[in-house]
Amino acid sequence: MKLKTYPDPVLQKRAVPLRSITDADLDKLRKMRDLMYELGGIGLAGPQVGWSSRVVVMDTDGRGEGERIFINPKIIESDGMAEDQEGCLSLPGIRSTVVRAEKVVVVAYAEDGKRLEIDAEGLQARAWQHEIDHLNGVLFIDKLPAAAQMNIRHRLKELSS
Repeated sequence: MKLKTYPDPVLQKRAVPLRSITDADLDKLRKMRDLMYELGGIGLAGPQVGWSSRVVVMDTDGRGEGERIFINPKIIESDGMAEDQEGCLSLPGIRSTVVRAEKVVVVAYAEDGKRLEIDAEGLQARAWQHEIDHLNGVLFIDKLPAAAQMNIRHRLKELSS
């Protein structure tokens, strides 16, 4: 399994829901989780590994505990506004300030098919929004104001060559 980086077209393509979970899907999800840890990330979405399915692996506290594999996640509520720095494994060397909701409620399914409802705030809320954007073909740089996009234009050019 290999990380896809900008400007790979899979990163800007809307992922499709996973209708059933096969053993092969679970194996792929576990490999995604391992790759996330190997790369030092806190989240990774299917498109980032070339898999256009609505799947996310996440561990915002880095402890490797609890649910870390999520299938068909979606945000059902959001509240507040928070501005903070973001980066992305698929956009190496690029960081910028992004405005996102301060709190979100996410519904997803665990690898055993159990429905989860997650109340997230702070870094975890930001990570959910970032990863679900990936599932919708949206990169964090797409959310930047024009001036900030101008500031990273040279780095995007380097990644494109």
